[in-house]
Amino acid sequence: RQVRAHQMHLSLSFPDTVASPLADVPDDTDPSSFGDSLNSQPLSGSHVLLIADRKEQRQLVREALKHTGISLDVCPTVQEAVAFCESGLPHAIVFTSEVRGPLLTRLMHQIRAEMPDFILVEITPQGRTFDISSLQASGIARVGGEDLAHALPSALVYELSRLY
Repeated sequence: RQVRAHQMHLSLSFPDTVASPLADVPDDTDPSSFGDSLNSQPLSGSHVLLIADRKEQRQLVREALKHTGISLDVCPTVQEAVAFCESGLPHAIVFTSEVRGPLLTRLMHQIRAEMPDFILVEITPQGRTFDISSLQASGIARVGGEDLAHALPSALVYELSRLY
């Protein structure tokens, strides 16, 4: 163990184990040279349906999720989303508050009748918050639209990891 100011270097040795994939890396290699773990894609393989009637909203969500590994399908209307869900459900549905109405409410009730913990995330027009679903009476997570690029991926990571 070597301790310097705000840094500690620790080396562990385990005899009689399989060769390490880092065995050929010199001991003086800077650990920061291995890259940033923030580039991982924790949502890779997840399938999300977005319901948003305005093109600019759809584009903002696409931009927010483009580096997450999510498979994103988009429906501009609730009617199209209902038809989409008839062929199979995604892992989560994200919708803008503007598309809320009786048809969306009926769709959500039908889905929740089959899957009570199904993930629903509403994007509200204002705010910079993320309200987790388990603290909402409706069971719907809410994300403020003012910081969508950070809040939506975080909300989906939390909500999807809660169930899977």
